[in-house]
Amino acid sequence: MRGIIQTMQEFEKDDVRLFSLTERFDVGGPMVKGMIHIMAALAQMERDLLRERTIAGLKAARDRGPLHGRPQAMTPERVARASEMVLDGARPGQVLLVMQAMPGPKINRSRVYQWVKDFKELSSEGVAV
Repeated sequence: MRGIIQTMQEFEKDDVRLFSLTERFDVGGPMVKGMIHIMAALAQMERDLLRERTIAGLKAARDRGPLHGRPQAMTPERVARASEMVLDGARPGQVLLVMQAMPGPKINRSRVYQWVKDFKELSSEGVAV
């Protein structure tokens, strides 16, 4: 809302007048200025209401219990097995086949390749994985 009002004030200060060719009104007139302020206030109110509803929805989801969303493809069992394989020198394609055969959420190629890359980087940095 502040941005709209500041823009209107800048236009007024620089003697810039806006005319709408399609609606046939002068945006610099007092009636239109009032309407723009009202529309800006309503837009701000709607934005605040949306924010409130989003926060309330997130709180309700947290209160309902466990996290929602896509399950983690790299389950603890998969991480343990993949770690062993990578440390034994297995390539990402080989790890992928084993991960897909294991029980758990569906896992795709890009996820396994990214996990192997991250695992190797952390291992080379001396971080315990």
